Amino acid sequence: MRWLLIVIGWLALTLGLLGALLPILPTTPFALLAAACFARASQRCHAMLLAMPVLGPALDDWQTRRGIALGNKVLALCMLWSGIVLTVTLSGLPMPLSLLLVGIATTVTVVLLRMPTLPGSSPGGHRRR
Repeated sequence: MRWLLIVIGWLALTLGLLGALLPILPTTPFALLAAACFARASQRCHAMLLAMPVLGPALDDWQTRRGIALGNKVLALCMLWSGIVLTVTLSGLPMPLSLLLVGIATTVTVVLLRMPTLPGSSPGGHRRR
């Protein structure tokens, strides 16, 4: 079971990192899945994930304080909608697929806005001192 969780964690992390580049693939759920798998199966992989400069602080905020920094929410929404707008306007997708993308982005936006925002946090997930 331990090895299965490690494999799932690495697959989730890979998909999450791809999600940073592709507008339709989310980063956050895959990063959270990787963190959960690694926390249960490999302290070394979990520590490596939390040490990553881009994902680590946000994952630590979620695991320890159960929230997201305001700056991270703003950044995620800007990247999401920029990617969706560029994809829809430049790709020549059929209208139903474009509407599907907009619908998915709207759903992700609602979910993200409903997640708790951390007090005393700054962009990048770093706590203000």
